[in-house]
Amino acid sequence: MTSALDLAGEEVRCSLGGGSFISGVVQQVNDDHVIVRGRSFPLSAVQLREDVEHLRKSNIDTDRRLRRVEQEAKEAAELALKGEPRIPIIHPASGDYATFVAMIQAAGYTLYVRSRQDGMDAAISEYAEWTGGEELPENALYMHLNDDKAWSSHEWRLITKVELDSACPFPLAEAGTLGCGFKGDPCGIIHKNGSLEVNWNCIVGELVKNGLRAQR
Repeated sequence: MTSALDLAGEEVRCSLGGGSFISGVVQQVNDDHVIVRGRSFPLSAVQLREDVEHLRKSNIDTDRRLRRVEQEAKEAAELALKGEPRIPIIHPASGDYATFVAMIQAAGYTLYVRSRQDGMDAAISEYAEWTGGEELPENALYMHLNDDKAWSSHEWRLITKVELDSACPFPLAEAGTLGCGFKGDPCGIIHKNGSLEVNWNCIVGELVKNGLRAQR
């Protein structure tokens, strides 16, 4: 511990209490007290100016380190949020088509076909083949006028609602996990609110063969 005698003539800072300080040169020493600017202070309330400066720089360095750590953590969290998951979450197929059809018939659904002019006959014939000769309802055929290269000639689209853990006869890709861009095996896209979209003709065909019918 620094003695009062060691402080004679030194520039110091003295605590007044309550977070207040005065600075000055030690004018006189008296046992464990010093006189600064005419006032007496116990040695415990006195700091050398160089110690004060060292503490100030140390606090600045610590504050900078903390801010840097916080910024790095924030950037890492943002990067993880943007980058994850890198692999689509795909739920494997379970259940059978007949049971699934009964479930979504009860829940409500929309099933229609988007077609270019040159795909209408194919869509109508396809539906007739799946149903054993039934006609495609007029309101279930949607014509688009895009350029020939914008869409396939015709694309079936099913929209319904299911629980994520429901038995489904085809794989389900979770939206928001790159699932909407999944280019693997035929699957449905399921959203967090339970909305399910299917636009694979081969899946729709199996559903229709098991009793599902086109409707808007």
